[in-house]
Amino acid sequence: VSCNEGGAVLHGTLSSSGVGVSQNLGQTPGSAYSISVTATFIIDLSATRTSPAPALAVVTQGSLTFTVGFSGTMQAAPNGGVQPGMPNRTQISMSGSSLLTSTTIGTSTFRSQLSNFSLSVDGNDTLGRTTVSGGYTFASTAINGSVTVNVTTPIVYQPQGSQHPSSGAVTITSSGSPGKIVVTVISSVAGVKVDVYANAADLTATN
Repeated sequence: VSCNEGGAVLHGTLSSSGVGVSQNLGQTPGSAYSISVTATFIIDLSATRTSPAPALAVVTQGSLTFTVGFSGTMQAAPNGGVQPGMPNRTQISMSGSSLLTSTTIGTSTFRSQLSNFSLSVDGNDTLGRTTVSGGYTFASTAINGSVTVNVTTPIVYQPQGSQHPSSGAVTITSSGSPGKIVVTVISSVAGVKVDVYANAADLTATN
């Protein structure tokens, strides 16, 4: 990739590897099927801008693995035989071990790393819900430390398409504190509660 658009220059590579498709198809109408597609994307990109001031330069390096899965039931094909019907479950996941970014604004440079990150979204039409899980660690020179976020109890949106989740919990820790923060969904109507623990191993909140 190399392009110049209005003083902004983008240069580098974005490539894929390990692209694969797997499927397990039922043989009769009403039998189950599953199809999944996986690919890993390798990123080595730089973006610069010299005007307007201050000058800006961003360099990103790392890799991401995406997986998309569909499942449902087989249906009779118009010309005989069977074919996959509309999926009733879609699962999307993204994961990676490291994504590095260096950002220079003027004469100041900040470096950050997103590590051990994963995100999974499971849309299940049969159960009428969408479930989100995952976690990551973000470290940066801008905060002189790191923050780790983990979905400790899957976040559930039920019914699907709800604006707010109905259940789930997220735990937040940082390198600069021995404690933790736990955000727990009470309900889609009541919202969330936030508990602060002086020590991550404590069973009782201090707030």
